[in-house]
Amino acid sequence: MARATASTDRYRAASQQAATSEAAVRSELLAVRKRPEGLSPHSMATCPAIVALLGDGDPLLAFTRLETRILARLELDDDVTPLNAVAYSLGLASKGRTHLERLNEFGADYGYEARQARRHSDLGIQQLVSLICSNWIVDAVPVCDVVLVGNPGGGSTEVMVTTKRPRFVDMRSVQIQWYCPDDEIDMKVQDLVPPPRFEPVAPPSSVGRCEDLPGELHVHQRLAEPLMLSPPDSGRTRGLRIAWPGEVWPCFQWQMIGPLLPNATISSQIIGNSIIVMYLPN
Repeated sequence: MARATASTDRYRAASQQAATSEAAVRSELLAVRKRPEGLSPHSMATCPAIVALLGDGDPLLAFTRLETRILARLELDDDVTPLNAVAYSLGLASKGRTHLERLNEFGADYGYEARQARRHSDLGIQQLVSLICSNWIVDAVPVCDVVLVGNPGGGSTEVMVTTKRPRFVDMRSVQIQWYCPDDEIDMKVQDLVPPPRFEPVAPPSSVGRCEDLPGELHVHQRLAEPLMLSPPDSGRTRGLRIAWPGEVWPCFQWQMIGPLLPNATISSQIIGNSIIVMYLPN
């Protein structure tokens, strides 16, 4: 019970400290719709959360993707009045030089008075936030790389883990545990002692980054010390379960480098926000 309470407290503290992607994106959309030109390739550079989620650091790419997907959504859906209103509001469907001019143009085109137009635009902002941070975030999902390095002598295999996430996506700490499929159900997952420790990694230098964007759009971390995954002992299999809970499900990538024992194989299974890697006998 104490462990569960401590874990809950840590999660709440992390959630309070980290601004979620939805809060960041909403703030940026509300600010940019007040600009004379609304949302444009130039003003997109003032929206680092949207740029990170849709453009992976490229403002023009983020603008193009957002504009294209809004238009596609307007063509495919039936009830698109709020999204249509926000397209006007952001200047994507209007030439107005102020937010009020663009809202009045939407109202004139679709028969809404000013208060109704504003209400549709506000609702459209929230819908757009949800689309950017859920349906369209696949362009910038957190990535967890698992690398296994075989021992030429045929012994234990080293396991290294590195992670990369957009800094506007709220992710909790990576959890690594032993996975023992042959044990009783309440013993299949066991904590590592001492618990694995992650450390920050300097991001690769970028060329041509927009000066208006913050220097770090992503957070890079790696396992401070490699873990050792041993071959099956006396027919018992023990693997590693690596979980990365958070705002969105991460993408797992893994690769094997170097030789294995001739009578063993490496198996992996991805389930939701976790991957299980096991050393199996042939």
